[in-house]
Amino acid sequence: MAWYSQTDATTDSHTILMEPVMYKAAMEGRIDEVMLEANKDKLDIIVSPYKNTVLHIAALFGKTECLKNILAKCPQIYDPLNSRGETPLHIAAREGHNEIVKLLIKHANTTNYDGASVPMLMQTNEDKDTVLHEAVRNCHTALVELFNKEAPELSQLSNNAEETPLYLAAEKGLGDIVKQILECHLVPNIAPGYGGPYGRNALHAAVLRDSQDCADKLLEWKQDLLKESDVCGWTPLHYAARFGYVPMVKKLLEKDKFVAYLAAENDDKKTALHVATMQGHLEVMRVLISECPGCWEMLNIRGQNILHIAVKSGREAVMKFILRHSWLSSLINQKDNEGNTPLHLLVTSKCYMPEFIMHPRVDKNAFNKENLTAA
Repeated sequence: MAWYSQTDATTDSHTILMEPVMYKAAMEGRIDEVMLEANKDKLDIIVSPYKNTVLHIAALFGKTECLKNILAKCPQIYDPLNSRGETPLHIAAREGHNEIVKLLIKHANTTNYDGASVPMLMQTNEDKDTVLHEAVRNCHTALVELFNKEAPELSQLSNNAEETPLYLAAEKGLGDIVKQILECHLVPNIAPGYGGPYGRNALHAAVLRDSQDCADKLLEWKQDLLKESDVCGWTPLHYAARFGYVPMVKKLLEKDKFVAYLAAENDDKKTALHVATMQGHLEVMRVLISECPGCWEMLNIRGQNILHIAVKSGREAVMKFILRHSWLSSLINQKDNEGNTPLHLLVTSKCYMPEFIMHPRVDKNAFNKENLTAA
């Protein structure tokens, strides 16, 4: 009996459309000896509309015995590709079917030669995701450990989105998986990749997630991640400041206080303090100024200090904080590249602050480059 369509059967010149009864049998793990014998020469080309073979379907639904029977009858078809370039191993890794993953790896090695599973493990789908990407993304810790053991090189590969497995783990806040991947560097000549989209690294991802656990592990492994910037020039500290993650800011500064002086070359030369000021995160500002007192002097690309920035951002609480501190209030008459003091910017804004205007140190008669005073 044929278990594929007899009329209009081909999905393309090389494949045959699978009958619903065969698809259902694979779903339920009921593909028997008769069905396999009748179709053993075609199992690699009898496919669903998505070009899944019975192996893909059995892997998807976790039918270990069914998959074992298929491999016994057709030992050479263990790694066919579907429409997305996925092998059955990709699907088993995504779904967390540990026994099927082990079965496929063992089968590849015993059917061909020891180590024959490595090309299958390294296979990427149309998104350039490996089985390790799938296991990490779906939080399958045991499979991550297995894949790292079988093919440590997997940790070095990035997908089309430029995500490495380590980046994905940090992005999800998966400290145990971060630890497992980092252990790959114990293998000679194999260091895990740590990059992500937009030039970010795994520490950027851990900070964005506000994962103290992941950040600790990454900093212990590679402290220089602190100083690396993304395409905007933002370091991990910039992001911690942006989202007001005070404990994370403290953690990063404990490792290296000088990162507070790093300016974003591709984003107006903003420092972490400038970013915190823009967002009105007073506690982050206090930590930065306390740990790195010189950072309050730094200017952005427009020559503006944190008081200019607070005025432009409409952050009244920040303005009051600055004006209350004598050593910060010295910023009150500093001019930017256009010759504007913070007061020039204040009077053209919608913000009304008598305590600013009446501050004893303010110079209301200061001229900008257009020969205009703020008064």
